[in-house]
Amino acid sequence: MLAAASRLASLSTETEATTVDEEFLAELLTSIRWMLNLPVTATPEEIRVELQKVIDAISKGQGTAAASVGLLTLLAQHDEQVASLSANAYDPSKHIALEAFNELQTRYASLSQSSATQEVDGLVTVALSDGRLLPAQEAWAKDYGRKDMAGLKSWLDKAPKIAALSQTQTTTFTPPNPEDQINVASLTAEQLAICSAFGNDPAEVARQLED
Repeated sequence: MLAAASRLASLSTETEATTVDEEFLAELLTSIRWMLNLPVTATPEEIRVELQKVIDAISKGQGTAAASVGLLTLLAQHDEQVASLSANAYDPSKHIALEAFNELQTRYASLSQSSATQEVDGLVTVALSDGRLLPAQEAWAKDYGRKDMAGLKSWLDKAPKIAALSQTQTTTFTPPNPEDQINVASLTAEQLAICSAFGNDPAEVARQLED
């Protein structure tokens, strides 16, 4: 196309012009103008200048002396590169902003802590009802469970159930002596834990300590 445009631009005599297929050249120039986005009034010289720009861009400034690259092949390569870049482009819809991520982490931690607290409270409530824990041990057990859930579960699994301290008694259950309750309340958490572990009566232990 460049050769044809250059040749047309170099025609200066009526004799040379008559040797050229004018209809073919007209169609060729129309196609080149369309390809280069030039107006229909663009002269052959203007077309040649624009074509030279295309050649320089494709050959990276080396001109027609460089190895030629098919324009269609070059466009196809560019399409493949664009498609590859598009496929690997950052998609905000597939990612989460850092602030939102941090907020989710905070919410998750809060929910996890709340769930753990509820589980500990449930374990302690059951243990209080079946005598594995004394009321004086409630705060200690909850604090222990929040720090080490597995440790609390293991301790409760080994703790004997004291029927006399169970909240679910038969109709023949006799309420504990108020004085015994006062004595039991004076025991430390460690002393109560020992009583629970070895099946000792906390009231009796408290009386012996008082003596």
